[in-house]
Amino acid sequence: MERHWNKKYVKIVSVVVVLFVLISIGWKQFHHVPPEMETILEENKLKPESSGVNVFMVDVKGAVHSPGVYEANEGERVFHVIERAGGMTEDADVSKVNLALRVTDEMVINVPTIWGSMESQESSNRKINLNFADASQLTQLPGIGAKKAEAIIAYREEHGPFRSIDEIKNISGIGEQTFEQIKELITAP
Repeated sequence: MERHWNKKYVKIVSVVVVLFVLISIGWKQFHHVPPEMETILEENKLKPESSGVNVFMVDVKGAVHSPGVYEANEGERVFHVIERAGGMTEDADVSKVNLALRVTDEMVINVPTIWGSMESQESSNRKINLNFADASQLTQLPGIGAKKAEAIIAYREEHGPFRSIDEIKNISGIGEQTFEQIKELITAP
């Protein structure tokens, strides 16, 4: 009887092994990727997906944990990029950074410290950057009072960052005469 059981056991195991081998061969045959297709798949993995979203390069400096150049997608805000840079340090002056500003390609985000020893957001010749200046900085410009300063900020929030200083003439109340007075005192990327 034991011999009969062993023969039956051997037959069952043999059938299972044969089925496993056949299924494995069939699986490999139907799911085999030709070598040239593997190369194409590998190349596609290396390429960034083109989803129609512009990718910007943004330089983050100053009071952040990991200063450097970071990628940002179109529509992202300054605070997103600062988070990628490890966030602000304890001595960062948050009040000097517009965290809600949309990022642009080649933008420089300079986070100053509270004691002001880091570079300011203004250029070395102390021009006022239209994309970062607050109302108090803008009112230092000749011919720009509180209402025009607020209009500049509102324009910037509605239309995004200034692409050139000439764009300031699009703001109601700032004409050629005012522009001539301030053009050497302002900057924009």
